[in-house]
Amino acid sequence: MNEYKSKSNIFSIKVPASYLIEEGGNTISITDDKNGVGAINLSAYVIPATYNFDVGMELSDFVSSNENANNAENLLAQVSADNYEEKEFVLEGQYYWKYWVLYKNNKAVFGTYNCNFSDRLVEKDIVKEMVDSINILT
Repeated sequence: MNEYKSKSNIFSIKVPASYLIEEGGNTISITDDKNGVGAINLSAYVIPATYNFDVGMELSDFVSSNENANNAENLLAQVSADNYEEKEFVLEGQYYWKYWVLYKNNKAVFGTYNCNFSDRLVEKDIVKEMVDSINILT
């Protein structure tokens, strides 16, 4: 795994050497061009110190950008921890989406992973390993 630091200097992430990383603006896309079935997309922001950042509320707002995802019957799993929230959904019975938000030192990273529902386990472990490696820089 190679460590990749965002051009914004907000976070770093460990990514397998064979994966393709594309960065434009404040968004990074990570894919396995040869054997992958999905894509990770990350966006990072500096949050004003005066803003009351609530990780759970921000995740709900982020998920609501996908108009069908925040429907309770589509929810597969939800994880909450200090400064971290995650939700997994199935849409239309065929699309898998995972959303997460990390927050530390007035910096936030918003992420998604999506693929066909039938492929959701193919990259599960490597996606988890990459997400777990995200380090918000000080």
